[in-house]
Amino acid sequence: MMDGKPKRKNEADVAQKRRIVRWLLLGVAGFFGLPICACIACVGAIFIVTQPIVDASNDFLADLQSEDYEAAYSQMTHRLQEEVGSPQRLGALISDYGGRPERWGFINRQKSDETGGLKGSITTSSGAEHSISVNLEMWDNEWRISRVQYGDFLIEQ
Repeated sequence: MMDGKPKRKNEADVAQKRRIVRWLLLGVAGFFGLPICACIACVGAIFIVTQPIVDASNDFLADLQSEDYEAAYSQMTHRLQEEVGSPQRLGALISDYGGRPERWGFINRQKSDETGGLKGSITTSSGAEHSISVNLEMWDNEWRISRVQYGDFLIEQ
């Protein structure tokens, strides 16, 4: 019978130690897991909030890429349209100074209630790679392009 008593005590000790280890692991996971989840949620919220300016910029650059200068011109603020003059002039500026966009991506986003800005990289139809900067303003409940710069191409109001 003596052999049975120490076994029960050892089994109880092992079970107790397992419970302690389990609670410690849960505590550590909670301690590190909650901040990580909070950071992921914040980053996700930033992307959700800034996505409309990214979409507007992507639409504008896609129109330039497909040489639909009428559509691209219509996405600019009225002041920028006045500065550029016409969709045909926009096309001429792209040809003369920037080259048609081929690929682009944005790595920096900022947005307030009425303005937004994006920075990233762009590859033009000539194969040249440049930094790109796009500024936007809210006009008539739509995000409109107010400034674009890449390579030697710059239009601003």
